[in-house]
Amino acid sequence: MISNSFWLETCLWAICRLAREYYAAGSLTLAHQTYQQALKLVPDRSDPPGLGLAYLGLGQLAYEWNDLTLASRYLNDALSFPSDDIRIETQLALAWVKIAGQHPSGAFDHLKKAEELAPPDLKTQCAAFRVLIALRQDDYSIGTDWFDTVELKNASAIEFLTYIKMLLVRGEAEEVLDLLDAQLGVAEENNHLVYQLKLMLLQAETFHVFGETAQAVSILSRVLEMTESEGFIRLFTDTGPPLTDLLKGVLTTRSPVSAMYANKLLDALNNRTLSTPPAISTQPLSDSLTDRELEVLQLLAAGYSNQDIAQILIVSPGTVKTHVKSIYHKMSVHSRTQAAARARILGLIQN
Repeated sequence: MISNSFWLETCLWAICRLAREYYAAGSLTLAHQTYQQALKLVPDRSDPPGLGLAYLGLGQLAYEWNDLTLASRYLNDALSFPSDDIRIETQLALAWVKIAGQHPSGAFDHLKKAEELAPPDLKTQCAAFRVLIALRQDDYSIGTDWFDTVELKNASAIEFLTYIKMLLVRGEAEEVLDLLDAQLGVAEENNHLVYQLKLMLLQAETFHVFGETAQAVSILSRVLEMTESEGFIRLFTDTGPPLTDLLKGVLTTRSPVSAMYANKLLDALNNRTLSTPPAISTQPLSDSLTDRELEVLQLLAAGYSNQDIAQILIVSPGTVKTHVKSIYHKMSVHSRTQAAARARILGLIQN
């Protein structure tokens, strides 16, 4: 005979899986209602394992709605359940809460706990997560080593998003749009709207990097139209400073997005304290740049893309990429901005 506890646990997992599908599809309110239904199923003084998934989901929703206190409460409740899978995902969610609350050391503590629990196939996702957290603190060193090990063909969503972020940081934005277009097709096919929204925000950020502000604002307007009714907040604030100027741009257009929502997001972005950029070393280079590397550096600092530099120097984009990588290594930097700043300090390029 099947016990009542078995049926309760089966129902809990089924309801929570449905709620997670609602969340992935961008229906946050419906996901919240479904998780609440799961809680109502559980009798007093009963803690079936499936309840942990409901607390995890409610914590993720509270985080998206920028209620960090409530998110922490739900997520810590989720940690009391024995499932390693739930604990791993919960530790990662708590890491984001710590970052949002400006406690990076606490974020890395939670990430370390997730890594200790994670099986090999999830450790690669934890590694990508570590890079994302480091990037939020303007630390590019971890990402440089990670970037060279990524197998993009088999990458998870978090690995792909992190890879794109690293391409933008490294100033290699010319290949980003094609990669995003392909991945957007996958997200749409799987009805994963939240992932699609993250990809679209990266599209907007990339067009912003290219100086195509109108296109960036247009994409952001579409994202805002798709998210306003569900009240997404952290989706935008976790993207960071590039969105501030673009949101102001949306407010100057005839976008159907309400000014109240756009201003609410601007307020949330402005409340995010930015970390201090790393200091640029003034020490001479221990390994001198070649004449060709100096040419590439001059063009790089002038704002040219790898594709532009390849055309100017009549070489392949792959050759330029190799030169840029060598320049970064010799100059001990991790982005074009840092390379240009240090080059000017050392008198390697003309202003």
